[in-house]
Amino acid sequence: MTSNDSETLDEVDPYKASAIPGIVLTNIFAGLGIFGNVNIVWATCRKSQLQGVCHVIIAITALSDILHQSGHFLFLFFYLTKNAVQTTQFCFWLQLVPSFNISFGAFMVLSIGIDRLIRVLFPMAYLRMNKRLYIFVTLIPPFIYSSYYVYLCYPYVMAIKDNKAMPILTAMFIGETIVIWNTVQAFIHVAALFTYTLLWLIVKKKSMGSSAKRMIKSLCLIMVTFVSGWVFVGLFMAINQALHEHMTPTDEYFYHFTFGWLINVTLAANYWIYFVSK
Repeated sequence: MTSNDSETLDEVDPYKASAIPGIVLTNIFAGLGIFGNVNIVWATCRKSQLQGVCHVIIAITALSDILHQSGHFLFLFFYLTKNAVQTTQFCFWLQLVPSFNISFGAFMVLSIGIDRLIRVLFPMAYLRMNKRLYIFVTLIPPFIYSSYYVYLCYPYVMAIKDNKAMPILTAMFIGETIVIWNTVQAFIHVAALFTYTLLWLIVKKKSMGSSAKRMIKSLCLIMVTFVSGWVFVGLFMAINQALHEHMTPTDEYFYHFTFGWLINVTLAANYWIYFVSK
């Protein structure tokens, strides 16, 4: 172990120049993402033609992404007020809702794909179902998954509750929970990729209205950009961890912002993809 490997968070400089570009990009794209997703939610609430089951699920996903990305501005507030280092317990509670929605929003991308697949394969049954009950059932799996992960992280956080930490979105990701989360997220992304690929192949063979096809094409494009962002970041971090047995707090802080902003690009793109495809 090198001397840097024994570095503690007390030795990390949150205001190191190398991290600033990533912090700036993260918050720019988070702001764009929140703007776009607010528009999605607002349009869904105001326009009756956008209140179908899938539109409502998309709006719920957009709301989840808003809550997710708001966590970056929580960090920015403490960063700008020169309070970028807090206790682990404080960071856990501060970022609880945004961190919950990282997992929830990712799962909802899969849920939207499954909804469209059901709509295409069983059109008559889909139209006869109870709308509110269907939406409620759709939200159960992502809620259970996200809640369980928070529950899983809690004892790890409490074990080091007074240790120093930065109030970033992933502050609660400690120890084995990181591996568990990455593994489950990878499974969700693979499942989403399979679902949307199957949906795309079915839609190509079926005769559907142009508006329905545009919507499905938009969803498939969103899925591709979303998964691509996560895959790129995930692969880089996996390779980096394989090459470096020990990652110092400075390394983790630097990589979080240097590559994490790519996820926010994909979330910011959603609204514009819907807008362009009308």
